[in-house]
Amino acid sequence: MSILYVVPVALATWYSGWRWGVALACGLPLVRIVFLFLWVTARPISVTFFNSGIRIITLSLLVLLVYGERQRRALLQEVKILRGLLPICSFCKKIRRSDNTWVSLETYLIEHSEAELTHRFCPACMKEHYGEFMGNQK
Repeated sequence: MSILYVVPVALATWYSGWRWGVALACGLPLVRIVFLFLWVTARPISVTFFNSGIRIITLSLLVLLVYGERQRRALLQEVKILRGLLPICSFCKKIRRSDNTWVSLETYLIEHSEAELTHRFCPACMKEHYGEFMGNQK
């Protein structure tokens, strides 16, 4: 009977988020209590509430586990890491590809990651290259 609780809660958490998972984790045992009070009168009330409380706690922990795994997988899809040694020219900073051609650092990063690059001037380069246009600005 427990699989009837676990599967819907896990699927709701995975596909719809933690709020739906918690709603089902709390809702399913409460619906069971209502069902037992309406149609079955042989069970003691304290046992029914105790079992439902345990189910709610257990299913809420399942929600945390499933949602955490979902978040971990989403983060892993977002991260693409460059690994290994890159042969880079000491002067022009071009990188050698595996076919022995040389490309700029920006081109290599764009080809091998999902990063988008912007170009700016640091304050030292701005002063060195465009110092005469800056005047007395700091």
